Amino acid sequence: SFEWRNALAAFFFIPWPRPDGSIFLPLTQGWTLNFEAMFYLAFAGVMACVARGAAVWALAAIFAACLLLGQFFGANPEIVLPASPFVLLFVGGAFFADIWHTHRRLLTPSVGLVAAAAGFGLHYVAFGLAETPKLWLQIIGFGFLTAAFMTVPALRPPLAVSRTLSILGEASYSIYLIHPFPLGPTAKAIALATPAAWHATSMVAVAPFVALAASLVAWWFVETPLLAWCGRVAGLKTRAGG
Repeated sequence: SFEWRNALAAFFFIPWPRPDGSIFLPLTQGWTLNFEAMFYLAFAGVMACVARGAAVWALAAIFAACLLLGQFFGANPEIVLPASPFVLLFVGGAFFADIWHTHRRLLTPSVGLVAAAAGFGLHYVAFGLAETPKLWLQIIGFGFLTAAFMTVPALRPPLAVSRTLSILGEASYSIYLIHPFPLGPTAKAIALATPAAWHATSMVAVAPFVALAASLVAWWFVETPLLAWCGRVAGLKTRAGG
């Protein structure tokens, strides 16, 4: 249900309970935008105060201190965002960006294979062997999978693959926003068209492509024109995805 105070708080990144009591934005997956806004502000502040080479380390120290203080004082990570383990993903992203620019030669295919195995292994332990998913293992696993993905250029993939990955990267924000909406209609269509025993398998096989197709349509016909229009208004050159 729509609740105007929650919607207003969402636009200003203020944690606010929804009518059901949970603390999420009206668009549920938008909760990550709060982390993004916080990270950009923190990173911009750090970059303004220290040299580029020390910025990532300074950022890691700041968020590590926030995590420790949050654990010590029992802060609610849904409200006090710097106290959430999710901030480690942003710090990890900053480290990976630094590695990409300064030590790209280390990102070899063999490193990618080891990192991929470690990432999938940690996710299997976090989800498959634990009674409840383990957040810390998920976060570390995501780090390894990110490292593995960064080694893809070293494999010299075909041009078509590189272009496809580039398009998906450009469309990533539309994918992030749009992907949940086609899932409900897809599930209903599969329920009508296939036997009950095949529902789960069909959903896994079909839903990702339907969600991706809908997201790409939104990227091409909504996000790209909006970015171009905003760029003209602001007198800036923009490109889809950022």
